[in-house]
Amino acid sequence: MSEDSTKIIRLLEQILRWTKTEAIMQLKPSIQETLQSDEAKLVYEYSDGEKSTREISKLAGVSHVTVKNYWEKWSELGIVEPTEKYEGGRFRRLCSLRELGIALPKSKPPVKKAVSAPAETGQQGVDP
Repeated sequence: MSEDSTKIIRLLEQILRWTKTEAIMQLKPSIQETLQSDEAKLVYEYSDGEKSTREISKLAGVSHVTVKNYWEKWSELGIVEPTEKYEGGRFRRLCSLRELGIALPKSKPPVKKAVSAPAETGQQGVDP
């Protein structure tokens, strides 16, 4: 790589850092207004473009439908973007809450499914 190319790359990296810093400052109020609940903050933070709605739902303690609904709303607001890898089926946050200086709440325990009663066998008084 030539010396000129190296200088151009360094300059572009510096421009990117400053642009990202400015964008984060503009994004923070919108994120704070949108993510008011702990569950919303957790879903947003776990939205890394790799995890599915079901994976995030377990980590955040919400249903996978809730994750999907958040993604749809946030996509319209422009605070998440669809991933190319999963052809828009998963979404990635624009930046982490830590980058914005927003505290991340603790994860909730997984949502448990209701357990149904075992079916009767018709054999009363028989020990298994």
